[in-house]
Amino acid sequence: PQLREVDIKKGSKKWTALYGQVMVAVRRLYHIARLVHGDLSEYNILLCPSSIIENKSIWERKENKSEEDDGSELEIVLIDLGQAVERQHPSARELLVRDLSMVRAFFVRQGIHVLSEDDALDFILKPFDEGDSADDGKEVAEGSEESDANADNCEEDSLPEEEGWRFDIPGWEDATNLEKLVEKLEA
Repeated sequence: PQLREVDIKKGSKKWTALYGQVMVAVRRLYHIARLVHGDLSEYNILLCPSSIIENKSIWERKENKSEEDDGSELEIVLIDLGQAVERQHPSARELLVRDLSMVRAFFVRQGIHVLSEDDALDFILKPFDEGDSADDGKEVAEGSEESDANADNCEEDSLPEEEGWRFDIPGWEDATNLEKLVEKLEA
């Protein structure tokens, strides 16, 4: 279902957890895919059982669960990326601020504490802690030697065959930032 269709008690910690997932997803979209959604709202966020998502969330992977996954854990999925823009786009920052404002307004209506607009923007824009490996703050121009070297490193044939190779992407597991965000919201 769409996030707006979910029946969870107002003020529930489940809303706080979902808010944290949305914020980390927007952060990943910005730093890893280098995109801004451009039309993010409760209409473009789906909830799915984590068991059917190919790339398990940091929520599920950070815990070593011994019990079977019963499909009860929900995870957000961003949809409708047709209007997404690259973060170098002249309107990218304005669209990101609007996306965050829409997300913030929805979660405020759910009765939880959320980041201020400025703190939310800072959370999305700040570099990754791991030596800024996912985003070193500089753009690589197309056709440059560094860009060509990066393209060589991303050849599909060079990707490991085992399940989970996508988690080798720097910044993909943003559990530290997510934990800090949830702690701040629950304080």
